[in-house]
Parts: sequence; C-alpha cells; structure tokens
Amino acid sequence: MIQSIYPIGIEGFNQFTHWLFFGKDGVITEDDSEEQEKRLKYLDVMACAVILQNAVDISWAIQSLHAEGHKVDRESLAVLSPYMTRQLKRFGDYVVDLQSIPQPLETAISLPVKIAES
Repeated sequence: MIQSIYPIGIEGFNQFTHWLFFGKDGVITEDDSEEQEKRLKYLDVMACAVILQNAVDISWAIQSLHAEGHKVDRESLAVLSPYMTRQLKRFGDYVVDLQSIPQPLETAISLPVKIAES
C-alpha cells in the first residue's frame, strides 16, 4: 500500500498551519485577545486558500495524467493530501495578476468519471 508523505486529518492540518505561521515561530506575542483572534482567523483564511489551490493543482495533474492514458486508481488517490508546502514561497515578492481570470472550479476539480480499480 502507498502511504502519503503528508499527514492527513487534523494532525496534518495542524502541521500545515504551523508551517504557514512562521513569524516568531508561530507564537502570538500580543496580550490582546482581539489581536490573537484576528491572527488565527487570518491564518485559517490563508490555509484554506492554499488548500483550495493545492486541490485544484492536484486535480489538474490527475486530469492530465488520465488524458495521457495513465491509470488513475483509488489507492493512489487515497494518499494525496492538499497539505503540500514544497511549492510555496514563504518569503519574497509575489506577483498578483488581476487581469488573469481563473477557470471555473467545476472544470478545475473534476476527476475522471471512471476511476480504475486497484
């Protein structure tokens, strides 16, 4: 059986958000409860946005592999995780292209209808 290199479930999510929350080693130093709550909510929004983009990227990759004739089986799909961080830049400049319109999510996340059985 193939195993995911990324923990799945709440443990995986906690590790993922800890990796995203890198400032001051993830420690909130303010003693203001409103400021603490804001930071945690911002972290959740950022984590959800990254998870959504990862899910879309994974889906595009699966669609491409399937279109090329590769077997896509349930066992392989079961170990995929949206908690990947390898492709993320934690530091540096980001370019946001406001003119580029993304594809509808319905086409981005659809998987092959007939998934091969393992």
